Amino acid sequence: MTKRTGAGKQKGGITDYTKVKAELTRICLEHSRELVTTMFDYYGLPGNTPGINCHEVNVFVRANYIEHEIEKDIGAENLFVNLVVHEFEGLLFSPRKLSKTLPIQRLSMKSDKSKTRSLHLNI
Repeated sequence: MTKRTGAGKQKGGITDYTKVKAELTRICLEHSRELVTTMFDYYGLPGNTPGINCHEVNVFVRANYIEHEIEKDIGAENLFVNLVVHEFEGLLFSPRKLSKTLPIQRLSMKSDKSKTRSLHLNI
């Protein structure tokens, strides 16, 4: 969620969860037959994000909890929140064999009320 300031500079980052919620709700409704996902910096989340006060020690468990809390708060079945714990650029320029040591994230996708498929993403 980057915006341009009056001086032509860009100012990025999430400053308020309610803005994100409104935008994701609108996008999920407009694209109800498509999957909607995010790529938010875990460490840049604002203080009013659902689940942000989780005291779990493991950062991956904490991020997963917050992802589910945001999904629950927005309530759109086509939304899959993704919080990035590591700098994206760091992942791009990491050795290929490093990807085998990173945890596999599981994404459950409901295609309809009776069927659930699972996608396994290896990052």
